Amino acid sequence: MSELEQKLSRGDLYRLLDFIEFCRCADNQDKVVPALAQLDDIIPFQAGIVGLLKVSGSSLKQTVRTFSLGHSPEFLDNYSRQAFAQYDPLVARGLSESDPFSWEEAISSHTRPVNAVQVKKLLELSADYGLKRGLAYASRPMPRSNEVSYICLETGREPFSSAHSEALRFALPHLHELLRRVCQKAHEEIAPVLSVRELEVLQWLKEGKTAWEVGAILSISERTVKFHITNCYTKLNVTNRSQAIARAMCLNLI
Repeated sequence: MSELEQKLSRGDLYRLLDFIEFCRCADNQDKVVPALAQLDDIIPFQAGIVGLLKVSGSSLKQTVRTFSLGHSPEFLDNYSRQAFAQYDPLVARGLSESDPFSWEEAISSHTRPVNAVQVKKLLELSADYGLKRGLAYASRPMPRSNEVSYICLETGREPFSSAHSEALRFALPHLHELLRRVCQKAHEEIAPVLSVRELEVLQWLKEGKTAWEVGAILSISERTVKFHITNCYTKLNVTNRSQAIARAMCLNLI
């Protein structure tokens, strides 16, 4: 009997097989969040994020695409605008760790004092939105691959066990393949035509700048910046800043 079979109940094993089959058959972005939701039947969680990263060794280079379930849009927007992924202890631990780990383990083992101020801001922001306890994991399809999939689950007061860690280890590679297909399909789509100024605005938003700061950099008013942002939302068929940045990156616009 495998370690997975020893740790999971028969019902959870069946649910995990259903999850794998769902991921294998899915081929568009509308299926990613439902796939994430299926994991809740195996690993109870309050909110979750799954995504694809570009890395160099154990350093984050680019967040390619993310999907969330249960998270506040305001939290996600703040996280994106302030580029917290570059300082997040969970991301740092995931890129250097080969096993699933608890948030507490990642935060307690964080040893980069140069990032202490940003990490403190992130932890305060997370606490404001009730994000205090969870489980995370990052997985590479090959040891030297520059492509990493990650998952982060906020478990609230729900206890998690070695069975949950084992299920996460088994499930994430299948989510990874689904994310790769989604991103590949996005690359094949015809990208909308954005003006030079709209692309400039998006690029600065990606760097975490506010509309006021972008206006100061480009020597235009904050109102004009917001006008360009609204146009970007319309052309990219999105509803917020984080989605606009993610979609523009997937389409290689920025």
